[in-house]
Amino acid sequence: MMEKHWVKDLEKWFENGLDTDGLVLIEVSPDRIAWWEGREQGELTL
Repeated sequence: MMEKHWVKDLEKWFENGLDTDGLVLIEVSPDRIAWWEGREQGELTL
């Protein structure tokens, strides 16, 4: 499952890729999402 979701850009944080010790994949089901980009921000309620 982790290989399915892996993208090359993640190697910036995980030098050993999928072989990084302690690397786990979690599934979340949010009720609310807060976001920000520069000075803009917002919130979405699902």
